[in-house]
Amino acid sequence: MEAENDLRSELGKAALKCVKWQLVVRNALVVAYTAHLMWLQREIPTEVIISWMGATTAEIIGILWVIARSLFPFRDEHRSTDLEKSGGGRIGHPKR
Repeated sequence: MEAENDLRSELGKAALKCVKWQLVVRNALVVAYTAHLMWLQREIPTEVIISWMGATTAEIIGILWVIARSLFPFRDEHRSTDLEKSGGGRIGHPKR
C-alpha cells in the first residue's frame, strides 16, 4: 500500500509538472501572438482570447479531474472493483 501511495505521489507530481509547462508554453505563445498583432497595430480577434481562455480552463479542470479520478478512485457502496477490472463501471450503470 505504501508503494502504491508513493507511485500516486510521483505520478501526480509529474502530471502537474506537465500541465504547468504546457500552460506556460501556451500562454507564452498567445502573449507573443497578441504582442505581434499590437506591434502591427492590428486588432486582436476576440475569438483568440475566448478560445485561449476556454481551452486553458478546460485543460486544467479536465486533466486534473482525470488525474485525481485515476489516482484516487471513489470508494462507495455502488463501486464494483470486479466490473472496473473487466472494463465496466458502477453497479447498475452501463459500460461507457
